Amino acid sequence: MKVLIAADLHNFEFDDVIDIIHEAAPSIDFAIALGDNGHKLEEFADLCQENNILVYSVLGNHDYENYHDNVIDVHGRIEINEATNTSIVGCQGSILYHSKMSSDIVMTQTESLEFFSNLKTADIVISHDGPWLQVDSYGHIGSQGLTKYIEDKKPKLVFHGHYHRNESYMKHNTLVYACYGIIIYDDIIDEFDVIWEGDF
Repeated sequence: MKVLIAADLHNFEFDDVIDIIHEAAPSIDFAIALGDNGHKLEEFADLCQENNILVYSVLGNHDYENYHDNVIDVHGRIEINEATNTSIVGCQGSILYHSKMSSDIVMTQTESLEFFSNLKTADIVISHDGPWLQVDSYGHIGSQGLTKYIEDKKPKLVFHGHYHRNESYMKHNTLVYACYGIIIYDDIIDEFDVIWEGDF
């Protein structure tokens, strides 16, 4: 399974990667957008549509626009990717870390625990925020609900954005990928190929 990933494309220019994505497209099974992509989500979705790649998406804590027509919103619900027989579920936004954040796309820790307790088991979780205690600043404290879901439901993979870095780690036997930029993940060889990474 090969997955094309977009996360936190705040200062991204698609001209840099269009040829790479077109070249990789025949081997891509599906794409995921992990939030804080703003108007770049439309460019990403259009590029994927040109290459017959389905995009599963969640919003980030800085996203205030509706979903693009060419993406599948998986916030709070499971979708099955038929090509790979893979179930995908999502969680938008982040944990509330200051009072001026929009309540539509953020949660308290208590709300995150309730939200994830109501999700069915899926093979892959896509989330803007990461698991609890993967901390690098006040705004990146992680979700207790996601961590509890990993412990209880044991998904195979979790992909998240928000932290502006690329790294992988194991959490309760689930492989977790923090993603930033444009990445291709190949589960056959467990390769995480960063095509473009931001600089903040």
